Amino acid sequence: MNLSVRMIAIALSFSSMFAFAAKPTEINYVSKNKTLMGTEYRMYAVRCSDGKQTTISVWDKNEWCLGSSNNTCFTGQMEAATYSCNN
Repeated sequence: MNLSVRMIAIALSFSSMFAFAAKPTEINYVSKNKTLMGTEYRMYAVRCSDGKQTTISVWDKNEWCLGSSNNTCFTGQMEAATYSCNN
């Protein structure tokens, strides 16, 4: 019985972590930039529900990345913004 109570408590703690995860509340265009190689990208400011502010960038209109680099990227704006709020 004691083990099942612990397992339920652990499951509830994990589910509550995801319920309170920060979410993007505002995404605003900031600027249009170019790399040294001439590749254009656009920067956006993301405001999160926990007060954090981050940036994401878009490359080739379908590759949304964290910050101004194209190392960690996603296929959608909301996916990149949500990830940036939680990391």
